[in-house]
Amino acid sequence: MRVVTGRKYETRDGRKVRILCTDAAGSRCPVIGLITYSNGECVGYWNLDGTNNSMFDLDLLAPTEQEKITRLAEIVAELSAMEPPVEIITRGGAYMPPLAPDKESEK
Repeated sequence: MRVVTGRKYETRDGRKVRILCTDAAGSRCPVIGLITYSNGECVGYWNLDGTNNSMFDLDLLAPTEQEKITRLAEIVAELSAMEPPVEIITRGGAYMPPLAPDKESEK
């Protein structure tokens, strides 16, 4: 993998990262980004391949399409299991009514 600006990344431990630049001059780690924590953001540094020289958990990962689809399915299932069920409206305006409970799983 080669890190590029404008693409979404996460650290191995699941934190969101936004890349500020990939060409920092005079640095062993030319990739600079902001790591999202619960109380704000912190600067992080990486090699062009997304590895972090200090902590393995901070290595960058680009989510694959299948991982995104799997996570979306998990979120939809979690929302549908809520009481009362949650209605989902996508950014594009598509409406998804709450899923009916699975009769087999209630037995």
